[in-house]
Amino acid sequence: MIKDLRGYDTQEIKNMVIKLKAKLLENRFKLVQGELTNTAIFKETRRTIAQLLTILRERNEKLTAKDWQHYKEISDKKE
Repeated sequence: MIKDLRGYDTQEIKNMVIKLKAKLLENRFKLVQGELTNTAIFKETRRTIAQLLTILRERNEKLTAKDWQHYKEISDKKE
C-alpha cells in the first residue's frame, strides 16, 4: 500500500490527507449517531493519514494553511 502511495506527487498526497481527515471527522459523527457499525475504519484511516504524512516528511513538505484553503475552494466549487 505505501509503495503505491509513494507514486503520487506531493500535491495529490496533500489533497488525500485533507480528504481523509474530513472523512475521519464525518465518521466520528456517524458513530455518535449510531449509523456506523465498522469502527475499524478509524484505525485504517488514521494509519493511512500517518503513512501519507510520513511520505511528506521524507520529501520535506508540510501541509500549510494555503493547502487547506485550496482544498476548501475546490470543495466549494463542487457543491
